[in-house]
Amino acid sequence: MIVIHKIELEIIDRQNIDLSSGFQVLDIQLQNDKFVLWAKLDIERDVKNVPIVCFFTGEPLPLNEMIYIKTIQHEGLVYHFFYLS
Repeated sequence: MIVIHKIELEIIDRQNIDLSSGFQVLDIQLQNDKFVLWAKLDIERDVKNVPIVCFFTGEPLPLNEMIYIKTIQHEGLVYHFFYLS
């Protein structure tokens, strides 16, 4: 069964979240002053641990395979979110 799932993110440079294989990240936005990720999941598929990384403008980026999700400006800072494939 396909569902849209909401996951609150911590404001840290790297965190792992559980998503089913074949997931699709839909968006990250601020909701009630917290970063929230929405993803489309098949809850009948196996779950995998997905690293979410966040960088500020000007930080060096690693060379690993990163997939861009979203850039958000909040309280004078700019956050760039990716997940590792």
